[in-house]
Amino acid sequence: MEENSKQPRIIKLSSPLKDSTEATFFLVVGPGLEAQAEKEVRGLLRGQRIEVTAGGIQFDSTFGVVRRAQPKLRIASRVLIRVDQFGARDFQKLFRKVSNLPWEEWLKPKVGLSVRAASHGSRLRIKAGIEESVVDAFKKSFRAPPPRPTSEVLCLVRVDDDICTVSLDLSGDLLHQRGTHTDVGAAPLRETWAASIVDRAFEIIGHDKELKALFENPWEWVEPMAGTAVFLREALGANAVESDKVSMTESQSQTASPAASETEPPRTFAVDTCFRFEKDDEAELGRESLGSLEKKGRSFSPMPHLKRATIVDSDAKQLERAKKALAALKSKVPIEFLLKSPGEAPLKSSGKVPSKVLVDSGDTLPRLLFVNPPWGQRLKGPEAMDTAANQMKLMSLLEREWTPSCVAIVLPRIAGSPLKLPKGWTEHRSMDFRSGGLPVTARFFTVVRK
Repeated sequence: MEENSKQPRIIKLSSPLKDSTEATFFLVVGPGLEAQAEKEVRGLLRGQRIEVTAGGIQFDSTFGVVRRAQPKLRIASRVLIRVDQFGARDFQKLFRKVSNLPWEEWLKPKVGLSVRAASHGSRLRIKAGIEESVVDAFKKSFRAPPPRPTSEVLCLVRVDDDICTVSLDLSGDLLHQRGTHTDVGAAPLRETWAASIVDRAFEIIGHDKELKALFENPWEWVEPMAGTAVFLREALGANAVESDKVSMTESQSQTASPAASETEPPRTFAVDTCFRFEKDDEAELGRESLGSLEKKGRSFSPMPHLKRATIVDSDAKQLERAKKALAALKSKVPIEFLLKSPGEAPLKSSGKVPSKVLVDSGDTLPRLLFVNPPWGQRLKGPEAMDTAANQMKLMSLLEREWTPSCVAIVLPRIAGSPLKLPKGWTEHRSMDFRSGGLPVTARFFTVVRK
């Protein structure tokens, strides 16, 4: 391979494929999430020789570590395994190289290839031609004519400056589809972004000595415009393959939807359904457990001290979706569901967990708020957050109604002067991203109370 290639070098995939096989992987992440995803690479995935690029992270690890850790990833959209890398200036060489790969040793019978190509600065400019050549070479690689495929694995081929990198997808469906619920509301926020926002809020708390001390005591979680409670789902571990019921108060269980008692089967991954591999003794994969690696890859978490959670929405159907989604998770945290509009008294309570909105009992628990309000472009209305006036009005309302200690809020990006914040609010580094193609910002605030 040429020394001046823009593509980082890889470990060419060997065969047969074993859990102990060392290989190069690529984590696909949303632009802006690379720094947080790198923590999971270093922790859960035991990444070595890490290369961070816009929208992804390449690293070396073992096949077994990545296979077992994939269901625990919270930030990545997809996991790829690098197969081969070679120079290719014409379709003949591309065909020859791909046809010589040991596909039969890597993939199960009746698994075909779905090829997606990208080309930059290369003589191989026609993406459709690259995809057709790889499919034809794949079929020719079999000793006998391959059977008609009943499933396909995604093969990504990138040609950059005449260097071709071939990768296979280990995920299948995008990883934000956790497998814990399918009924989502209007304009949902992806789980990967919600997990990143939660992690960033915890990181802010953990880096502030006084704030950290505050949240190392009992505190309250609040989602004032919850939708399907995606933030709480991610914080409680919505990515876990194994699922169980969340603990609800007696009155909550009586009002919850019947569907909330049903758990969905765990999702499957392409690595399990499409690949041939030999499982090794887990002791050979390293001494550290998956749980300890998961903790190593995350920031400080105040979750062990969470006393209660309050989930609020003005739409009864959204609250039912939230109950159903949270019912699939294992947690002892009491959860209160409130049907109310911002600034109004609750229309109905599904439990007796005390909250500021219901009872002013003198309870001064610190509150951490996660807010994903209507943005205006996707969910329109007089309270949509596409104006500076409405954004400032919302922050004042949150301050008055919940007296938070820390706030994370997703807002559409708008031009103009900085917002006037409520007294005592301090803003921290934000996260810019696009959701549904729209530019938005996750903004983080801490509140000092004299």
